[in-house]
Amino acid sequence: MFIKKGYNSNPDFEADTAPEPDDHALIVPDYTPILSLESLNIKEELLFAYNTAKKLLVQSVNDPLNQRAQTVNSVAKVLQHIVELQERLHNVESLKEIEQALIEALKQADEETREAFLTMYKGILITRENLQ
Repeated sequence: MFIKKGYNSNPDFEADTAPEPDDHALIVPDYTPILSLESLNIKEELLFAYNTAKKLLVQSVNDPLNQRAQTVNSVAKVLQHIVELQERLHNVESLKEIEQALIEALKQADEETREAFLTMYKGILITRENLQ
């Protein structure tokens, strides 16, 4: 996978000056500061870090063994972060589905059951909030 011309994770930044990629090039964009966490795309950043590390690994065949090992470790760490992000995303999506099913079930329950659930749920939320 190649990074497109003008790639940057900051949507407020437009760059038209990036060179056209050749068949084996990976464009490394100039650093552009991220002004807010909302504009940071974690998935794109991890993918870019992985692609950069893999390119460095391929280019390091003539480097000393310790430098190649550091590059391999970098690739492994990026992959670990990608896996963790995917697991969290899966968990969040599963919780949303469970929450939707619970809401539908509560709509069909009697008032007493709904009130009992909401009382327990509020207690759990308050407890969790106090722990943080």
